[in-house]
Amino acid sequence: MTPAPTPAGLCGGRYPDKFTDEVVITDDSYQSPELAIFLSKAYDETSFSTFVTYFVADIYVQDVTLLKTASAGKDFTSIIIESVKKMAQNNNALFAASGDYYSHSRTGLIIRNGISYNKRPSTRFESCVLFKDGTIGFYEPEALDIDALLAAGAWQGWTFGPSLLDENGLPKTDMPQRYVGVHDKNPRCMLGYYEPGHYCLVVVDGRQPRKRYSDGLTLLELAQLAYDLKCTKAYNLDGGQSAQFYWQGQIYNHPTGGGRSISDILYFALPEAP
Repeated sequence: MTPAPTPAGLCGGRYPDKFTDEVVITDDSYQSPELAIFLSKAYDETSFSTFVTYFVADIYVQDVTLLKTASAGKDFTSIIIESVKKMAQNNNALFAASGDYYSHSRTGLIIRNGISYNKRPSTRFESCVLFKDGTIGFYEPEALDIDALLAAGAWQGWTFGPSLLDENGLPKTDMPQRYVGVHDKNPRCMLGYYEPGHYCLVVVDGRQPRKRYSDGLTLLELAQLAYDLKCTKAYNLDGGQSAQFYWQGQIYNHPTGGGRSISDILYFALPEAP
């Protein structure tokens, strides 16, 4: 018997239960031949120093270029800000998450959708690069070589950080104090990596003690959450009021203060109508 051909794409024949031949959308999931997103909400009173509510988007994708970024302005040279919801709607997004708020400090690495918008990044912070082969890498400022990154297939590049797991995939227990609020409980946004084609985005609500809804997490606790979710790599994105998920037309989590306008999002677009 001739074996069935392995499906093309980053996931190949892995995760056959995640992808579907036709587009299937529910209140908390999206499945198609190329992309699958599964959303969940968790409330935890025991794992961390306080009570916390967080949201996970478990993402499977055959082509990493389906993970796009968008800015509030016409491109990533703009310092304009806009709501996450408005940016998502302007880009026909199915799902979106807040990014690194690049315009707040335009000195970092800005590679978006395969284009570099800052050839001479000057930053104190660690950058994260997502490559077209689906892998993720972290780079200290002195290791940033824009031309080499682009030649290697850099698709997206963010500067916020820090990375949350060590080289053995264990949660970091110490982080440089140049990262603000290492030990403070805050709303958080995190990009998690399992292997090429399998990722997660996580938003942690915080600063909402009323009715014990969610206090937020420290960066060290966020690292523990990344480990608990079985990520092999993870990177901290902009948090606080920025930390937001957009899903099927609405903000999905409950950002503190109603959220704030920022400069950029990560998103997956709805398929174009035939």
